Amino acid sequence: MFWRRKSNPSQAKIVQVEFFDESTGKCFAKSKMPLDRLPQSFEAATTMHQRNQDWQVLRAEPMTAAEFSQTRKLKLLMRRVDKSELIDPHEILFSLPTIADVLPPIAPGTTKLEKRVVELHEDDWRQVEFVSRRFQSEIDDELESIERIRRDNRVGPGFKKIHVRERIPAPLAEPIAVSDFRDSIGINATWLDGISFRDAAGMIAHGFAVKLLSSVEFYGQNRDGYIFVLAVQDHQTNNGGRAEVESIAKFCIKRDLWLLDWCTGTQIDPQGEAFRNFFAPAELL
Repeated sequence: MFWRRKSNPSQAKIVQVEFFDESTGKCFAKSKMPLDRLPQSFEAATTMHQRNQDWQVLRAEPMTAAEFSQTRKLKLLMRRVDKSELIDPHEILFSLPTIADVLPPIAPGTTKLEKRVVELHEDDWRQVEFVSRRFQSEIDDELESIERIRRDNRVGPGFKKIHVRERIPAPLAEPIAVSDFRDSIGINATWLDGISFRDAAGMIAHGFAVKLLSSVEFYGQNRDGYIFVLAVQDHQTNNGGRAEVESIAKFCIKRDLWLLDWCTGTQIDPQGEAFRNFFAPAELL
């Protein structure tokens, strides 16, 4: 008669972790860690404490708990956090004169791993966006506030203060049908899987992203087939982008939209040449 050896439940949840120093490429520590002490994913920026030192995780192989729970092996490429390089908070300058007041939530249970996404820094959310002309009074007030920051608070490349935009929480007075936007940008556009924030796990809720053949990238949010935020990430076209820019201009004119570049304090009329220049290839600027 034979008996099957019973597995040890706690042993099944142990992962052999190897820590590699980015500066040397060598393994400086090994540890057997319980699975529940490791993150579900290293998709987001992660800092770990090892040998009385904080380390930033630069790369994980594999990336997710679903994978290393099977292999029971994990390799982490780490960079030492040098606390001597930390800046006095009183000396920190803002890199931008303005930011949007509210960030969109991350959809629960989502991941950007293996996805085609437009990835944003959190501060870049809605920095270049389309806004309905109906909000002209609010636009004027926001631009005036931003100009005061740019004029009175600039220190070298940064700013002592920052203006948080909160007067236009919903930039489109009337939501735009996704089908209308799709028709306006043409069949050659590539619709991506969505948008995400850099150094954060997951995908932005209700997010969408699309890249035109001319390299222009749009992103925003939609719900039930209607767009309620429409913004631009990469606006410089390649040499073949003129026709697409004209289509975008017609789309904006039909729906009474301005293009706002908030950080430069610029309001752009889609009927003018400034709109075409905004999307011009870098070599033509």
